[in-house]
Amino acid sequence: PHLDDLKVYIGDSEASLIVSRGETRTILLALKLIETKIVEKFSGKKPILLLDDVFGELDGQRRKLLTKAIDGYQSFITTTDADVVIKHFDKSAKIIISES
Repeated sequence: PHLDDLKVYIGDSEASLIVSRGETRTILLALKLIETKIVEKFSGKKPILLLDDVFGELDGQRRKLLTKAIDGYQSFITTTDADVVIKHFDKSAKIIISES
């Protein structure tokens, strides 16, 4: 995927030509979550998620859906706006903020 070897189609159109940046991010996150399930199925262990600034281009609804999808996984998330990200997580989530 880092070399654009993977093309995603919506209907007959290449997704990269017809979707917004937020939709592109959503497609990539969906693929990442599928990969997570595959790793978990074959290894029997939940992988640790490393998500770099994933909330930056997502709207509120997609942020909430992402936080639900990663519930139960240990996740490291980078962001420039921690307050926006934190409000989408359940109150029981353990969140550690590190400022550099």
